[in-house]
This record gives sequence, structure tokens and C-alpha cells, in this order.
Amino acid sequence: MAEVIEETDFNKVLEVISHQVKLPEGPRWFNYDEEADTLYVRFTREPCSDHSELTNDGLIVDYKGKEVVGLTVVGASELAA
Repeated sequence: MAEVIEETDFNKVLEVISHQVKLPEGPRWFNYDEEADTLYVRFTREPCSDHSELTNDGLIVDYKGKEVVGLTVVGASELAA
């Protein structure tokens, strides 16, 4: 069951929205796993990568062919600090 967002969290949601609208146009889905402290970002409705690469800064970039279809950010809470 989904948690209810507290009124005090609205500002956090608005901050995320302000960054969302600056990204390139297109759909994207976000999922944060608090236990793993990992943020998953997909640019396609369903996961469809055929290979992934680990960048020097610790991001995992998912590709389908040459197209970026997702990102995985391990230790995401450290980026928010």
C-alpha cells in the first residue's frame, strides 16, 4: 500500500518537479529503493536494456543498442546530502 505524502513533503516534491522540467523531453520513471539506497531511472515504460556500463562516477548506464534507456544510482542518498 502506498504511503501518504505529508504536507511538509510538498516542497520536496516541488523541488523534484523543478528539476524534471529541465531534463530533455520524454517520459521517465523513477523508483527509489530505500533499503538498497538505489535510485532507478528509466526512459522507457518497461526495462529493456541489452547492456550496461559503469561510469567513473559510479552511475550504471543502461543501453538498448546505442540508446540510453536507464540509469541506476547506487548510494543515491549521498548525492542528496
